[in-house]
Amino acid sequence: MTRNWPVLIEQWTRSTLRDPLQHVSRRHVRECPCCRYKGYFVSANWRRGPEMRCPNCSSRPRDRLLAKLLEVSGLNLAGKRILHFAPEWPLYRRLKDEAGDVGGDIIQRRNADAVVNITAIDSDDTSYDVLICNHVLEHVRNHLKAIRERHRVLREDGIAFFSR
Repeated sequence: MTRNWPVLIEQWTRSTLRDPLQHVSRRHVRECPCCRYKGYFVSANWRRGPEMRCPNCSSRPRDRLLAKLLEVSGLNLAGKRILHFAPEWPLYRRLKDEAGDVGGDIIQRRNADAVVNITAIDSDDTSYDVLICNHVLEHVRNHLKAIRERHRVLREDGIAFFSR
């Protein structure tokens, strides 16, 4: 596990300003499935409680849940074509070295390799082995059209990870 010092410093500083009492509360050593960091997680703010974000990669519980799901599923991503909608930084960092990974978002971003509209995906039918769509649908107006498009580009034997 490599330390991501800029993120570590930013997360510890930000969390200390938002919730200074977290450092005196009882916490447990955790392991992040996104970056393999082992240690104390940091608070996002006093209302959400401690252990919200990984200080090494900024992952949130929803990012870690998906990373853990990918891990326990036993899915070998090597050689697979992956389309990751609105990629989260922790998962983008983890998947970006996979040869067939495409991080797509509605606008150009640093953690997106391509501009992809979830309701009009510019790809051939059955072009992807894996689709990842984590907390995106709540931002889409035409859910039915988005679901049809995702079904169209996913191979028949493909696997999809969706949340909300």
